[in-house]
Order: sequence, then structure tokens, then C-alpha cells
Amino acid sequence: MSTFRIDDDKLDGEAIEARIRQRVREKMGVIYTEAELERLANLKLPSPTPPKPKDPDRDRIDLPELPQIPGLPSDEPTFED
Repeated sequence: MSTFRIDDDKLDGEAIEARIRQRVREKMGVIYTEAELERLANLKLPSPTPPKPKDPDRDRIDLPELPQIPGLPSDEPTFED
């Protein structure tokens, strides 16, 4: 894959970068400095507590009833003579 490059004296890279930063500031409300980003990246977050396993004798999990699709056999047994 080749690198995209424009050779034009009319383009001002610093002005484009300033416009991008302004748009980010408008959308997010803040632009972090490199030092702030480094500090945030190094923060140690607490591990979330894992969910307790379900006890099948105590906890009942109700599944939603599935709709019947016409033309497919039903899961209910039929008692035919």
C-alpha cells in the first residue's frame, strides 16, 4: 500500500491540524495533552467482580417463548392412535 502524499504549496498542514483539533474540542469538550494521556494510560483499574454462578435448584432462568413458524413441526409430542 502506498503512502498518500500531496505536494502543494497551497496546503497548510498546521492550519489543517488546528481545524481538526478545534472540531475534536467542539465534539468532545477537551483535548488531552501527551502527559495527561500517558497518566491515563498508566492508571490501574480495579478488576470487575465476576458474576456468581447460577444455582439451578434455587435460581430459575425463564427463557422467552419462541414463536411458532408455520410449516415447521412443533416440539410438543403428538399422541396419535
